[in-house]
Amino acid sequence: MTSYPNETIYGNNTCGYPREDSFQMLRAPRGSDLPWPGFIFGQTTASLWYWCSDQVIVQRALSAKNLSHGKGGTLFAGLCKITPLFFIVLPGMISRILYPDEVACVDPAVCEEVCGSTAGCSNLAYPMLVMNVLPTGPRGLMLAVMLSALTSSLTSIFNSGSTIFTMDIWRKLRKFPPDAEMAKLSSKEKRRYNMELMIVGRVFVLILIGISIVWIPVVQNSQGGQLFHYIQEISAYLSPPIAAIFLIAVLWERLTEPAAFWSLMCGLAVGLTRMCLDFIYESPACGEEDHRPSAVAALQFHYMYFALVLFLFTAVLSIIFSYMSRPIPSEYLYRLTFWSRHNKRDRLDVDEFYGNVTPGKNVGKAEEIELKGNGNIETERKEKNAETSDVSFLPMERTEQPSYNQPQEKSFMRKLYDGFCGFSDEDNQVPTEDEKRVQEREMMDKIEQSKTENIILNIGLVCVLSIGTFLLGWFA
Repeated sequence: MTSYPNETIYGNNTCGYPREDSFQMLRAPRGSDLPWPGFIFGQTTASLWYWCSDQVIVQRALSAKNLSHGKGGTLFAGLCKITPLFFIVLPGMISRILYPDEVACVDPAVCEEVCGSTAGCSNLAYPMLVMNVLPTGPRGLMLAVMLSALTSSLTSIFNSGSTIFTMDIWRKLRKFPPDAEMAKLSSKEKRRYNMELMIVGRVFVLILIGISIVWIPVVQNSQGGQLFHYIQEISAYLSPPIAAIFLIAVLWERLTEPAAFWSLMCGLAVGLTRMCLDFIYESPACGEEDHRPSAVAALQFHYMYFALVLFLFTAVLSIIFSYMSRPIPSEYLYRLTFWSRHNKRDRLDVDEFYGNVTPGKNVGKAEEIELKGNGNIETERKEKNAETSDVSFLPMERTEQPSYNQPQEKSFMRKLYDGFCGFSDEDNQVPTEDEKRVQEREMMDKIEQSKTENIILNIGLVCVLSIGTFLLGWFA
């Protein structure tokens, strides 16, 4: 509490003193930088988006062998999230004590000389500790670990962003043929489409890198130069709508696609408006006068409270829009909600309900769908009996074997080029409706858990929650 820079002592400036509630995690609801209602309820919405629906996290969870492995990995990640208190927070406090003139600088001129930012240099706390305290060997090891973690995070984010833009946006803008029609194209036409997607994906990554570099000065001067607060602030403006739609879609069958889309758009518009206001009308720093308009200052309440308001706003809109649109029959929602996750019935393609896909001829092999005049949907299941099939198989003579075009041997440079671009000579076969149902039944086995596994995982869950609650209460 007595660690403050020399400019605070000799310059008659109280802005460099540590906060009186520095050792409290749950702080006052008003006037603090971490209000406990906003932290518990508002920050939870941003965390729900990141840990449950962000592609970087979801693709790691979906790589689990089965549900038990996925739950075990999640519990292990929960235990690992306890370590930042000792690996990040406490070293930051130590750095504040050792280097108060640099880490806790107050004068904008001094801060700009130290780290190039007039808002503050608190982001230098951990690097200065590594560079000045650790010996040569551990210092290099720590830098390698930090760079590896940074590279891994960047590649995951860029890959996810490129995939979402290329597969979900660019294919619709260019009106690519659906997968069923794509499978019928020649290898040359498939290669042309894949080449376009590959080029667009690479170019989009370059655009993301350029935007990231240009955005660095904004990050340096936002939230008093505190990177962590800046990350949480941006997440609070953009992620609550996604978290609201995800949670409602998992728990409520009545949610419809148009309602989810338009409520997301409304929530995104509100979040972007608040973010633009923060960039245009910056909050005054310590010792500065507030020149913001009174209306803008009233709207710029703490971002954690704003996250909670935005979450509730999007949730209410999605419910209203859902009741204004046509409901989705339950036949299209089996295993898509939490309550029907163990349902073993065949699920119909929801794209057919919205008319986005024309049902193929092979759909009738498993089921027949008739639309009556009153709008009700009746399904008739037909069991397939392979033993009574009227198809006869005759042996093929050796002289009548079909001739296939043998693939030409590729040069080394061609193989290197195809490997770099991700091309393959193997045609991706689109599974039939019957094959899709077999795959779904195989996936159903992966969410079944034994009683022993369930007990062990529940005990681990109780331990993780108990440790987190204890630490939160201890430092509250």
